[in-house]
Amino acid sequence: MEPTLVLAYFNLGRAYSRSNMHRDAIADLRNARSLQRKPRDDDATRLCVCHGRQGERSQKYDCRSLACKTYVPSFYTRAIYTGLRDKDLAFYWLRRAYLERCDYMAHLPKEPATDLGLLP
Repeated sequence: MEPTLVLAYFNLGRAYSRSNMHRDAIADLRNARSLQRKPRDDDATRLCVCHGRQGERSQKYDCRSLACKTYVPSFYTRAIYTGLRDKDLAFYWLRRAYLERCDYMAHLPKEPATDLGLLP
């Protein structure tokens, strides 16, 4: 694999995440972010979700600080709290995304991150 190909690391990280191989996902997502000139917020969100699924609650505050630095759509914030298995905050941010008429809501039924036993 080309060592500077950002998209390859990002997709590999996503695949590892969906296979519950969160340590590998975190490593590849960090590589992808380090290779980008301007890291994207959705990449950071996916990284936060992996930390949450890995059970690293200490990373929760780093994920919150992300929202303070740049605009993070409510739908992405919902994904972070879903990964952290915080039902109350996940539903709060899901409702907020709905009220904002977030266009990402159309992807909710197909989004693997919602299939964590939190949503019916």
